Amino acid sequence: MMKKINIFLVDDHALFREGLRFLLQKMDFVEQILEAENGKDFLEKIVEVKNCIVLMDIEMPIMNGIETTRKALEHDPELKILALSMYSEESYLTSMIEAGASGFLLKNSSFSEVKSALRDVMEGKNYFSPAIIQSILEIMNQKINHP
Repeated sequence: MMKKINIFLVDDHALFREGLRFLLQKMDFVEQILEAENGKDFLEKIVEVKNCIVLMDIEMPIMNGIETTRKALEHDPELKILALSMYSEESYLTSMIEAGASGFLLKNSSFSEVKSALRDVMEGKNYFSPAIIQSILEIMNQKINHP
């Protein structure tokens, strides 16, 4: 039996959080689902939560996901954070990786992909959406061919 985890949804869109919460509640390995609408709110709430994977939006008011990820991991280096974004641009990707994110999911991912990402991160692996891997390869290829 797989150990149970807490999931923290950090996104400024309430409807997105509610939809994701509805789907995540059906997973047998999810203990508790918590929510925050911005980075500041998340940093205030996370101090009481252990054994947690965070699904972190990047573009949010008050404090964005990049700064929030950096600060959260300074406080708790064991925290697992998956970036969750509509955007696959290099700047978002590299900023979240540099901040310490364990992976990157696009918001247009299927629910089965979200489930796979959570399982991988639970097992200590990194997870990147196939579209993100494609972007990384294109960026690397461009840098190799056009230094």
